Amino acid sequence: MARFRGAWLRAELRQLHFEADVLLLERLRAAEPDSGELLFFAGELRRLRGEPGDLEAALALFEQARDRPDAPVEVWRSIGFVAAQLGLSSTAREALTTCLARAPEAVDRALVEKTLAELGRS
Repeated sequence: MARFRGAWLRAELRQLHFEADVLLLERLRAAEPDSGELLFFAGELRRLRGEPGDLEAALALFEQARDRPDAPVEVWRSIGFVAAQLGLSSTAREALTTCLARAPEAVDRALVEKTLAELGRS
């Protein structure tokens, strides 16, 4: 069951039922407070929801997640994109470069490379 949790949470977040997802992630994180995977998805929820302060909260959650052994490699991409949105170009470049190094075959590699090129011009 645990190996399917990431796919299940991705699908759940795509539904955009943020109130229910907040409760779900709070309960899961209460049971596993050190889970990098759950920190990542809590950050994704805030990134997708987009309420005031959510991008900053998402970045903080992603930064906590990246230091955990079970964090998905996508955490680096999310740090990069959110940092770029917040105008933190250096943080964004570092995270996106790490993303490409850790996942050279990523399906969104072209988007990450394009974002890195744009950040290089800023």
